[in-house]
Amino acid sequence: VLSGPCSPSTSSFCPDESVEFSSTLTYLGKRGILNTASGLQIAYLSGVEGPTSSNFQFNEDDIEELLMPVRNQAGFLGVDVLVTSMWPAEACPSQIYLFFTGLKPRYHFAGTGIHYERQPYRYPPKSYPKSFS
Repeated sequence: VLSGPCSPSTSSFCPDESVEFSSTLTYLGKRGILNTASGLQIAYLSGVEGPTSSNFQFNEDDIEELLMPVRNQAGFLGVDVLVTSMWPAEACPSQIYLFFTGLKPRYHFAGTGIHYERQPYRYPPKSYPKSFS
């Protein structure tokens, strides 16, 4: 599993859509939720937060599009894995933090080169935001 670019200099090396390079290596693309054959649910968001949506940036519209199916799913308990380019703690209370709390991942992997391991915790019911301001 690979996520997308985080800067203009690397955006030219990544395809626009998801691509399966081999049975063990898949480029997911910019954003989405992947449901595997074994039932594993993987949410992903590539890039860094910015004012506009581009190959290497995400904005409020990208977050809103990803959270829409979650808000409409009765009994949603969270995704199994979340893969992002940045940690939510780096930009709290930013859009990535709202995305994180909306998806309630069991595991979160970020590509910033920072290791962070927190104690187990529970998400409060209905912890995802209804709207962005």
